[in-house]
Amino acid sequence: MTAADDNPEGNAAHDMWDVAGLPGWQAAAIRLARPALLWALGVMTMGFGALLVGIVEAIVPHAGVRMASAMAALLRAYPEQLYWLVAFLFGGQAMTSIIKAWKA
Repeated sequence: MTAADDNPEGNAAHDMWDVAGLPGWQAAAIRLARPALLWALGVMTMGFGALLVGIVEAIVPHAGVRMASAMAALLRAYPEQLYWLVAFLFGGQAMTSIIKAWKA
């Protein structure tokens, strides 16, 4: 067994999310990277889509309904595993935040 095999998280020499010794702005960006990505994927994308459909419906009646139908068809076309992946990402991020809060 080598020294690299002692790390159960992988063979990386250091934790890629470790922010010790980095400038404050860079540490903050690293700490916000994962949750910001998840929020962008989930809430902002779907929220922006709903807002866009509402604006189009207000300007051009019945066009928003057709857009919403097309969006629903697109969401039904995605494989179920993709929804599970996103759910696990959100759940993992939430659990990580909770565990860090308990430890602090």
